[in-house]
Amino acid sequence: MSVSEEQITKLFKARRTVVQMLRDRGYSVDDSDIQMQENNSLRNLIYVFFPAEQKVGVPMVGNCAKQMKADNVSNAILVVQKALTALTAPAKAAIGEINSYFYMEVFEEAELLTNITEHIFVPKHTVLKDQEKKELLKKYRVKETQVSD
Repeated sequence: MSVSEEQITKLFKARRTVVQMLRDRGYSVDDSDIQMQENNSLRNLIYVFFPAEQKVGVPMVGNCAKQMKADNVSNAILVVQKALTALTAPAKAAIGEINSYFYMEVFEEAELLTNITEHIFVPKHTVLKDQEKKELLKKYRVKETQVSD
């Protein structure tokens, strides 16, 4: 199987954005490996999967879960070449089931070609402390259950 120059460029840009995103989230990233860890703590390992197949199926998602379980890794990012659609509903369901045991985020490769957090009009994103969170919820008169994590 021959990979086009365009596909190599897309994959490189998507990987670069994922690495930057992980660094922004506080992970210490070793660029020579797709296994990354946060604050040198073994319990906070994260895998980034780049499937070679254009369409993601249940077997591939299952293999990711098996690898995560075998290595005791609870977080993963799955970078797919094409968006998950109705045709890939079984794969979506498998990811949903995996998320009851692990945490797997799915990104389309095209979403990661540019890191939007580096744009001059995008403010720096930070995790709020508990007190800041309470104040924000009170200010906008919403309950914690009304906002997503």
